[in-house]
Amino acid sequence: MAAYLAGVREVIIPAEIDGYIVQNIADEAFRNNKTVEKVVFPETVKTMGYKVFYGCTRLAYVGLSSRLTSISS
Repeated sequence: MAAYLAGVREVIIPAEIDGYIVQNIADEAFRNNKTVEKVVFPETVKTMGYKVFYGCTRLAYVGLSSRLTSISS
């Protein structure tokens, strides 16, 4: 996932984007997003990058994949 929509409070990541299966979430994907409150990842996500939610002051819920094997630190 390269970008998200600014101003959106709820983000539901699809399992596939443009024919590609979403398996990884990039470093700092949501960094400093001051509006996002909820993010739900599909079961296809296996890894998450560094500081994905750093500075997300309104974030209250993250739905993680049961197949998640790695979160960078």
